Amino acid sequence: MPPGYPLPALDAHGVALNAGMPVRILTIPESPTHDLPRDEVLRLKASEGTVMLILELDAYGMVWFGAEDPWFCLKPSEVAAL
Repeated sequence: MPPGYPLPALDAHGVALNAGMPVRILTIPESPTHDLPRDEVLRLKASEGTVMLILELDAYGMVWFGAEDPWFCLKPSEVAAL
């Protein structure tokens, strides 16, 4: 595993995160969007500020979102628990 991983499962305010809990997407950074088509970038950027349920937290500590299947992930510090 790379240095610094797994990331702690704590949101931007230090609140513990778990699968199934609602969180506000604080930011969509450039890193997950740099190689995507423009329509996908716009779709991801549209999720900023929205509330989504955590689908899962992976072995690296990344927080995954999607209706039923993983669609995109963020670092725990990029979300805020409600």
